[in-house]
Amino acid sequence: MHVDERVLAPLRARFGEPDRLTWEGEISEAEHALVTYNPARMHDVTLFITNGERIALIRKPPFEEGVWRPPGGGIKPGEDPVAAMEREALEETGLRVDVRRYLVLAECRFLYRPFEVPWRTHVFHATTEDEEPVPRDLAEIEAARWGTLAELAGPLRARLLATGRAFWRYRVALHDAALAALFRSLPTGNPGAMANPTPIEAQKYLGGIDYPASKQQVVEHARGQGAEGALLQALESIPDREYDGPNAVSAALANGA
Repeated sequence: MHVDERVLAPLRARFGEPDRLTWEGEISEAEHALVTYNPARMHDVTLFITNGERIALIRKPPFEEGVWRPPGGGIKPGEDPVAAMEREALEETGLRVDVRRYLVLAECRFLYRPFEVPWRTHVFHATTEDEEPVPRDLAEIEAARWGTLAELAGPLRARLLATGRAFWRYRVALHDAALAALFRSLPTGNPGAMANPTPIEAQKYLGGIDYPASKQQVVEHARGQGAEGALLQALESIPDREYDGPNAVSAALANGA
């Protein structure tokens, strides 16, 4: 495996220590064929590319309807890893990026009895000043667009889980971990202590909640994830009703309820 400690140590030194995630799951025959098509590759790099509160999302031709995810790909043998991330970003989104933070190192075992495939995913945060995502590799990428972190944590999360596919369950775990790491790394500090917390900042503490959820469940989940101060007070002030997803919670916060 060419993405070894010699490659990773300089990345950690430059972009910080990542959060660690372990995952294991049974995969289908089709998923096993996909993950083993190149036996020399046992990794991928996922890029959370942001411009303000927007995040770049892509879809490929085989994706189920409504499925979008952050872009990514692999590091070629001998390729500089940062150059590889910049290349993948250009190919899949047309965006020029600056890599900022090593968010998550996930170690996974895909199980297709009697076979077992070890896999690593490295999630990095990158920023861009480019305004329009336009994929260059049209053979692999069907479309690219801007989404929001709330969308990734809510409707897209639900859509991935609804497919029933192990690969998408793994992606949900990755996204949850990366969103938590991303918000902790932002220069705004602890959103719970801010005087005027924004709806998007609340999503750090709402990742992983099962919707629909009552106001009490939203508040208790956020408190359990470490929310405090003005953010917790804002959540305690939203209307006492059931919320069908993070967008509904965000709307309630934005209305100053």
